[in-house]
Amino acid sequence: MKTKKFIQNLKSSLVISRITSLELGMLIILLLVTTGIWGFIELADEVLEGETRRIDEWLSWQCETPPIYPILWARRGSKR
Repeated sequence: MKTKKFIQNLKSSLVISRITSLELGMLIILLLVTTGIWGFIELADEVLEGETRRIDEWLSWQCETPPIYPILWARRGSKR
């Protein structure tokens, strides 16, 4: 009689632990999505205010300039 009750309690506790882990996973996902949206809104606000202009210009300049040592990179590529 005690073993049946123990098994029933064990089964019910396993169901509760599954639900709890599912809820915990959903809370973590919700937290990540909310944080990502909030970060995007904050970044968009900074861009609209013009506070990221120096970073934007630096990144644009970095994308336009050629590599410093293109000959060494070409030699490394030819060895492969």
